This record gives sequence, structure tokens and C-alpha cells, in this order.
Amino acid sequence: MNFKKQKPAIPWPLIILFLVLSAGELVVGLLYYRYHRTHMLNDTKQELSAIANLMVRTLSQWRNERINDGSYLNESALLSENFFRFNNNQESMILREELRKNLRGLVDNYDYSAALFVDHDLRVRLNYPDGDSILGDYLRQSLPAFLKRGEVRLTDIYRSPEMNYDHLDLIIPLRNGHDSGNRIFGALILRIDPREVLFRLIRTWPLPSRTSEAYLVKQDGDEVVYLSNLKYSDSTDLIRKSITEEKLAGTMALQGIQESDEAVDYRGVKVIVAMKKIPQLPWFMVAKVDREEILGRLNFEFRQIFMITFLFILITALLFGLLWWNQRVRFYRTRYETELEHLALVRHFDYILKYANDVIMLFNKDLKVIEANDQALEKYQYERNELIGKRFPDLLPDRKSGRYRDVIGILDREGHHTFEEIHKRRDGTTFPVEISARRIMMEGLVYYQTIGRDITERKHSEEILRASEERFRKIFEESPIGTAMTGKDLVIIRANSAFCSMMGYSEEELTGMTFRSFTHPDYTGKDEYGLLRLIANEIPIYHSENEYIRKDGRMIWGSTTVSVVRNRNEEVQFFLGMVEDVTSRKIAEAELIAAKEKAEESDRLKTAFLHNVSHEIRTPMNAILGFSSLLNEPGVTDVEKNQYTDIIFQSGNQLLSIINDIVDLAGIESGHVKIKIGRVNINSVLREMSEQYAYKVRSQNIGLNLETPLSDEDSEAMTDRTRLIQILSNLLTNAFKFTRTGEINFGYRLENGFFEFFVRDTGIGIPDEYHSLVFERFYQVDSTVSRQYPGTGLGLSICKAYVGLLGGNIRVESEPGHGSTFYFTIPYNREGIE
Repeated sequence: MNFKKQKPAIPWPLIILFLVLSAGELVVGLLYYRYHRTHMLNDTKQELSAIANLMVRTLSQWRNERINDGSYLNESALLSENFFRFNNNQESMILREELRKNLRGLVDNYDYSAALFVDHDLRVRLNYPDGDSILGDYLRQSLPAFLKRGEVRLTDIYRSPEMNYDHLDLIIPLRNGHDSGNRIFGALILRIDPREVLFRLIRTWPLPSRTSEAYLVKQDGDEVVYLSNLKYSDSTDLIRKSITEEKLAGTMALQGIQESDEAVDYRGVKVIVAMKKIPQLPWFMVAKVDREEILGRLNFEFRQIFMITFLFILITALLFGLLWWNQRVRFYRTRYETELEHLALVRHFDYILKYANDVIMLFNKDLKVIEANDQALEKYQYERNELIGKRFPDLLPDRKSGRYRDVIGILDREGHHTFEEIHKRRDGTTFPVEISARRIMMEGLVYYQTIGRDITERKHSEEILRASEERFRKIFEESPIGTAMTGKDLVIIRANSAFCSMMGYSEEELTGMTFRSFTHPDYTGKDEYGLLRLIANEIPIYHSENEYIRKDGRMIWGSTTVSVVRNRNEEVQFFLGMVEDVTSRKIAEAELIAAKEKAEESDRLKTAFLHNVSHEIRTPMNAILGFSSLLNEPGVTDVEKNQYTDIIFQSGNQLLSIINDIVDLAGIESGHVKIKIGRVNINSVLREMSEQYAYKVRSQNIGLNLETPLSDEDSEAMTDRTRLIQILSNLLTNAFKFTRTGEINFGYRLENGFFEFFVRDTGIGIPDEYHSLVFERFYQVDSTVSRQYPGTGLGLSICKAYVGLLGGNIRVESEPGHGSTFYFTIPYNREGIE
């Protein structure tokens, strides 16, 4: 066992996977940080921009309110008149006190820190409070221009040397209302302290923040001046920064930049800033927050994520290292176990080689035996020293045969081969052997290993089985009964000629089909259940009679017997189905049953017919006999005799009609009825029928309407006039019989080369289930003795027979209580007329 011959491979895939996962985690963490950083910066800039816009609107609204205050005072005629009078008479104490009271009201009630009245020569004539009466250099220089324009003006924030605080002034020109030129004689100056009023408007921040701040800046030459109070500056003077500082938020504001996350504030600290220009004022609103406040939490989270990622990578590295160590341990353990298994296999193969029931031999490249097991010595009847060294051809009956060279060629080419051969024993006897040979290489040398098995008994069994199969095949193929063999899946694998002839398929076509393929669907379910019982050994064979569909579509009946062929383990191997054609027997049985049913029905109908006919004949016969005897009675008057004679005549006609129906039916059944085709005017026949039944119209008070759509000339056709009249008479008689009120319509129309006649009544109607039965012989819807409507039940069957003889069809449409319509057709044959 040499463990140093092979070393475990370095797990480069695991190392590469570890590096890829580590790099992926770092990249994902960095992308996550950058995404959230950009997202937070953009959100902050949007919030600051919204806050800056809000404060700009607040300042603009405040400025507009101040301008509106000044415009109101400027337009006050009373105020201007009082100041004009005071300017001309400054000694009037009453007027001074009144105006001073007005100034005090402006200061006390509005956002002004002082109020001054200045004349045209820029002299302060009146002020409140008393301590604030200095104009300053900026106002002295700017005021003449403001007064000249005559507009209400709000000055910029400024600080004069004479005044020690920043302020801005609302200048309101005052005009002489009595002067036609409306000249300006002075101005009212309302002084505003921005720290008390203006800066408070931007000091409030709508969101909780530690470093957020808003302030005003403006440009003064090449400097940025911070006008409002600053959060991080204690200086009372205005802070100034050079405009050359490009990253300065104030400088960016002067350049028109509205948002930035790379700016610095007056402290030099990086900030996120939004800047807006205040309309109509030279100021810029700057809203900012320190970047550290916004990104501090993100940076803290990123540091945490980085630490977690680092720990994860470290743990992953430890896991990969542990995995590699386990792999090395498993490798050496596997190597050790393999060596043990190898030793066990060597001993096992030695045992098999010695005690195996098969002949095992090893040949060198010269085909000499170099090793053989005990079974080889026993089969070939040699001692070991005799068998070792023999060549393979020496074991063959004919050593000159070169067949073994073909086997060696196959082994050299494919490496293995299995074949059967006849070998020779030491005593010269032979035996069949099945050899599995393999070409093997050991230390660069070629060897041939063979495993042989004596197959003498198998060959004998194969001969017996072959003879048995031949007998079975002969019986199978020559059997006059159709026989088919299927596999376990019921797919046909063989069929004899009788079966093929019965089904109309060739054996090749049947192969791959199942009995279900040509069994009528009505029988497949029953067959499946029977086969399941057969497979479960509940029945020895399964027998059924099914309808089968031949290849040509013809249906045949087959008596089928199915048996199952099982192996030694009682597992199903084949199904054997024998089918006998019993179509003729089935047809004979069906015809016999039909004839029996027809005979029974005919017997029933004839019984009903005789019953009806006896009743129908008895009624007029009784009338004839009764009234005939009355004629011989004494005292019978001539009127009574005429009445009796008329009754006897009508009863005779009724009896004659019954006999005629019976005779007609007998003639139809015997085939003695002949059709006499002649030229018939259909319109004329129908008019005669209408006149013939006129008496019934009067007696029953029923309407009778005739429809003849064709002209007399066009209505002529070749047909049997007598049979046509009989058909119409029967239909009209029935219509009048079953109609109590209403009307009867009859006539025809021309449809597809046929006359379609109709007789429509408003009588009692016929239920749907009797529509086809009313045309049967002797059939009546009401067949009881006490039926309401008399008759033999032959009229419609005679009509059907005559219509058929004339080449047409008859049908009925009817609903109970809504009357009936009988239709029949005859050909519109004008051959010989035109």
C-alpha cells in the first residue's frame, strides 16, 4: 500500500468559487452603497429645494406686504396733507404731536423699528423713537434718486458708519396734493431691523435636522456677503467671502447653480445645498445641510455591512479550508479502504477462480493456456500440468479450422466477444460450450481471458422447446378459428390467417393493434372488466360475444374466448384470443326475434282489428236488420218508411266502405293493386273533392277552404286519378271526423319537382309519440271498445301504401288540441302532356 503514489488534487474549483463569491460580495456591497448614497443625496437635494422655494415665497410675500404698506401710506391724502402742513409750520405743537402719534402707531403695531419724516432737503423733521434720527451716508446718497422717481422703495440691507446695526428702509415719497404738479416735498422712512423681522422668517426649519440652515447672500463686488444670522457664527458683523471660491455655496448661487452635493459653506464644511434667487431683490436664498449628517448613518451602515461581509468571507474561507481538509482526509481514508477492498477482491477472485462452476482460463498472445481453474480441468479431463501450455486450437475437434482466428480478430478489434463453440475433451468426446472472451492488457502484454459454460443441457432443452413451438405454430396457423396472440400490454404480436380473413386486415397491419382497435365501443368496458378478472385468476378463461368492426367498416359478430399464458412465476406472458364468426347466427337470431315480435304485433293488431271490425260491421248490420223488420210492421206511414229506407241505405254504404277498406288492404298486401297512370288535372280533382264534401260543411257547420296555386293548365300531371282521390278522401274524412269546430284547409304546393298535398284541420290533434304509429295497419290512437271516434284503423295505412305506389311520402304534423296537418307528395310528372 503506497500512499505516496497519488496525492489529492488542489481544489481549484473551490478556490475559484471562493474568490468569485468574495469579489461578488464586495462588488454588491459597493453597488449597494453607491445606489443608496446617490438616492439619499437626490432626496436631500429635493427636500432642500422645496424648503428653499418655500422660504423664497415667504420672503417675496413679506416684501410685497411692505410695498403694499408703503403704497397705502403714499396714497393717503390726509397723511400727506398733515406732513405738508407740518413741513411748512413746524412750530405747531398740536400737529407735531398728532403726526408723532401716527409714527408711533406704525412702529408699535407693525414690523418697523423706527419711523422718520425727511423733507426735500434730507433734513429729519420728525422721528420716532427719539434716538433714531440718523440717515447715514448710504441713504443720503440714494434718497434724492428715490424721491426723484417717486416710487415706494425697499432698500437693501446696509450698515452706515453712523449706525451700529444692519437695517433696511421702506422709503415712501410724500406729495403735495394741492399742487398742480403733485410735487414731492419729503419722504416717510420706515426702518426695519432684519434680525427681528426678516431673519426670523427663514430661521424656522420644517424638518428635524441637526446641521440644517438657511441664510441669505448677495454679491458685493468680488465678495459674497452673508446677510442673515449664521448658525455657526457668533460675529455680529456681516461675513464676507471671496467670490473666487468655486465650491462655496454662495458663489454657486451667484453663478445660477440651484443644487449641489459637492459645495462647502462659510465654515469650509462639505454640505448639500439648494439655492434660489429671490425675485425683485438682490438676494439669494441658500438652504443647506451637512453631508456628514445625511451620509453619516449610511457610512455607519456600510461599515457594518463591510465588517459583516468580511466576517462572512472569513467564515467562508474557513469553511472551504475545512472542506478541503475533510476532502484530504476522505481521500486518504478512501485510498486505505480501496487497498483493503483490493486485497479482499484478490482473495475473492482467487476463490471464484478455483471453485466457479464455469470454465475460466487465461491465454497469452500465442493462445497458450497460462492459467485455468479446477472446473476447466474437470471439463476437459486434463491434469493441471497437462492443460497449462496447450494452445486454444488443441481444444477444438478440428484444430485445422481457422474459425478461431476470426474470434481473435474480433477480440483485438472490439476487446470482447461472446460466441458458442464445440470443444473436445481428452478422451475425444465433444460438448457445446458458450464462451465470453475479453482481451486484457497487463503490464503492456496482451492476454485473452475466457469464461466458458457447458450448454449441453440447454441445447437439449432448446431442441425440445423448438419442437413444441413448431407444433404450436402449426396448430396456430392452420386453425380454422381466428386466433391472435397479444403481449402483456394486449398489443397483437401474431394472428393466423383465419383471424386476418375475418377482420379484413393483413397480419402486418394487425401487429401493433389491440382488440380495442376494432371492437365496437359498446363492448370495450365489459371486456376490460373480464380481462382483469382473468388476470387475477378469478376465472380460468374469459368468454364474450362482441361486435367487431372490419377494415372495410362492415360489422360482424364474434364469439371470443381469451386465455392467459403465464411463466413459472405465475406472471402473465401472453394472451391468446380465439374468435369465431357468429354473424350468421346473430342475424338469424335477430330475424327470428323480429319475426316473432312482428307476428305477435300482427296478431295483436289483427285481434284489435277484428274487434273493431266486428263492432263496425255489427252497428250498420243491426241497423239494416232492425229497420228492415220495421218496414213490415203494420201502421208504418210512408214518411217513416222513407226514413227507414234512408237509414238502411246509409248503413249499407257504411258497411260497403268497411268492406272496401278491407279489400283494398288485402289487395295491397297481396301486391294485386295496380297503378294506372293517366293525365290528371289536379285542380279539377280538388274542386270535385271540395264539392263532394260540401254536405258535411253544411251539416257540421265547419269551414272548408281549397288552395290551388297553379293554373289549370300547369296543374296537369301524369298520375293515378283513382288512388289520388282515395288518398284525399281518407284524409278529408278523418279531418271531418275529428274536427268539431273551426275549419279544414286542403290543397297543394309545388316543391322540388313534387306536388306536396296537405289537409289541415283544427281538430283534437295527435300526440308526438303516435305520429309514426298512426300509419300502421289496424292502429288507432284510441283502441278501446268505447272509443269516441269509430273506425277500423285502416285508412291511413292505405293512404301510406297508395302514396308509396305513386312514388311519394306521407307525414303528419300535429299537437294535441291544436289540430293536425297531413302532407303527402307525388311526382310532378308532365311527360306526355307537353
